[in-house]
Amino acid sequence: MSAAHMRNMKTTPGQRKCSKCGRPMRPRGVRKDEAPGTVAWGHSGQCKSCVQPNTAGTRKPANVKTEVVENRAEEPRRAAIKEERLAYTIASLDSFTAARRARIAARAAGAKLQQTLHLAA
Repeated sequence: MSAAHMRNMKTTPGQRKCSKCGRPMRPRGVRKDEAPGTVAWGHSGQCKSCVQPNTAGTRKPANVKTEVVENRAEEPRRAAIKEERLAYTIASLDSFTAARRARIAARAAGAKLQQTLHLAA
């Protein structure tokens, strides 16, 4: 939007009305004192008051904070499970790297054999 268009919008506040409550809305970037009697623009043709209600009953349950209470008796068991999982991961990683080293050594030996046979022929 051009600056002239924005100026025209600022001088004619309340052109649009909220589709939910019908109150006149001011365009974005226009302050309250520049457009008295209007509400802030929200989205989808509704004012910000209708889009973001401030009452506790209309808020989404996900926005309500809940306290998490942990069971301290399970902490030693969790630590043991973590240690077991770590040992299993280390063992798996060791076997993977050993197999990889064997594959690389076999590939290198095969390449050396090919090179020897190629030179002999």
